[in-house]
Amino acid sequence: MTEINNLSRFSVDLDLLLRTVEFVLKEEGCKGNISIAIIEKEEMHALNKQCRGKDSATDVLSFSYLDGEDLGEVIICPEEAKMGFYRVLVHGVLHVLGYEHSPEMEEKQERYLSLLDSKIFNKIKE
Repeated sequence: MTEINNLSRFSVDLDLLLRTVEFVLKEEGCKGNISIAIIEKEEMHALNKQCRGKDSATDVLSFSYLDGEDLGEVIICPEEAKMGFYRVLVHGVLHVLGYEHSPEMEEKQERYLSLLDSKIFNKIKE
């Protein structure tokens, strides 16, 4: 199950967000609960300082639990997502699944975004 909490002013296509997360989980062969929160820049700044000791906002924070059915949570700040909201979303989900920054993670991210573009994003345009 994917729980989505939009706590920002950012308008989100909840169906597209849900399908994106479910697509990545399916491709990775993972089942479980994941939480997605969308927050304002000020809240992200405070969280990033508290959790990572960085005195600035960031685009995404991921917390991986991989404990039973709970996979973890992804927190996104749309104002900081300069590379694109869905790129940041896929990036965060991969972190929840245990991936660290690496060429393998980057390849997966780009492949999933490419597949999403042809399978999911294009369906919205029809």
